[in-house]
Amino acid sequence: MYRRYLFHLFVLLLPFLFISCAMADSSLRLAPYFTSGMVLQRHQPICIHGYAGAGEKVRVDFLQSLQTPTCDKDGRWEVCLPEQKAGGPYILKVESEGEEVEVHDIYIGEVWLCSGQSNMQLPVRETKGAAEDIASASEQKRVHLYQMRPSRIPFAEAWEKTYVDSLKRNEYYLPAQWTKCDAKTVADFSAIGYHFGRLLSEKLDCHVGIICNAVDGSLCESWIDSQTLASGCPDLNKEWWTEPLIQQWARNRAKTNLKNYPEALPYHPYAPSYLFDCGIAPLSGVTLAGVLWYQGEGNAHNATLHEQLFPLLQKSWRTHFAAPELPFYFVQLSGISTLPTWGHFRDSQRRLGVLPRTYMTVSHDLGEAKNIHPKRKREIAERLVAAALVHEYGQTGVPCGPVYLGAELKSNKILLHFQYGKGMCTSDGKSPKGFEVAGKNGVFVPAKARIVGETIEVWSDAVAQPQQVRYAWDSFPQANVVGSNGFPISTFADRIF
Repeated sequence: MYRRYLFHLFVLLLPFLFISCAMADSSLRLAPYFTSGMVLQRHQPICIHGYAGAGEKVRVDFLQSLQTPTCDKDGRWEVCLPEQKAGGPYILKVESEGEEVEVHDIYIGEVWLCSGQSNMQLPVRETKGAAEDIASASEQKRVHLYQMRPSRIPFAEAWEKTYVDSLKRNEYYLPAQWTKCDAKTVADFSAIGYHFGRLLSEKLDCHVGIICNAVDGSLCESWIDSQTLASGCPDLNKEWWTEPLIQQWARNRAKTNLKNYPEALPYHPYAPSYLFDCGIAPLSGVTLAGVLWYQGEGNAHNATLHEQLFPLLQKSWRTHFAAPELPFYFVQLSGISTLPTWGHFRDSQRRLGVLPRTYMTVSHDLGEAKNIHPKRKREIAERLVAAALVHEYGQTGVPCGPVYLGAELKSNKILLHFQYGKGMCTSDGKSPKGFEVAGKNGVFVPAKARIVGETIEVWSDAVAQPQQVRYAWDSFPQANVVGSNGFPISTFADRIF
């Protein structure tokens, strides 16, 4: 009798429940990115979007412009304004059907997206100089932080059903909002992202917004939309947890996390396209100045595959953000002694640096022998800023260390040519080191080297006719040649014949 009463009560209340849900879904709101304290990209058209009831007319008052868009059948509305110079603070007011949303402290400046895996995510509090950086954080009035924090890092643990269900709904990131810099927000924010924003705001004298959505251990393929990935690497769209092309460590970790719910493997953070769906798709409509990318550890086992994936990543994001020339600044893997393939992978990354609007920052000299998360992130940010100032903002200067261009054989010596080679020297004042040569037998031996203007001569008394040369090839290299700005030469290898 009691159960029958509850059933009839539920039937009576059901229409009201549907009405309540519909009302909630049709409430006036902005897309999650548009919160107080946000930064909008200068010198590009400004588009703002949100939601209300289907067919409703919305009043949007911003930058002395009043627009009245009508919501489409899905309740989405959007307004676009002409490009603006840097400035602020501004107020955005949105009204519809008696509801009003007001957003304060909006600035127009530079917006950069920081993404990748744990070395991009590594927070300020875990890096060298953390105490000083945290103590001075509140002084950074022009740096704005948008932390897209993962709800969980995929540690070696089994996840409960309620959490797995949230992954199926693409609810991997916690709700985010723009924040000011203070001791707490900076301590927990990406060190590279924070220092990049801090330095850029000083150099450009404008507000800078930094978005970070990096995920520990994530794979390049996880960040590429499914359509782009299917067209470029169709094998990865199958049962990825058994696909040998994908790093075994990542596959095993996903199986551990979802061992009680294996049917949910397509929704794991390491699954192909999953992080695109959760971390990139929600940024739809956001205009960016550029992308900072630090990832590769999760793909270092297969450099050939990564050479396919990274251009696909760029294509995916440039399409999504409707920015065919969106610049990518990426960090080459640092040095570490425990992972023997990294010299080869770093050289593969160097070759990717020739992609359009793509710029590589070298970091092998900042690595730590047994730590995959080296602490000197401030220096990496300084190198990224130096490159961006030249390539994006037209400032004069040298954007990076000397860039290897090619070699020629002169008698028993190899002569190496470099871009930005003027002023080359060694970081320790000693003779150049880190070079190796090989003859016909292909066996590399340590080589001597001498800087000659903008070139370097390399030779070995043990190799009469050198045919190959390489530099900083060890996973944890002891190499010391730098440019006039103190930035190092990348790992490289080349065959002369």
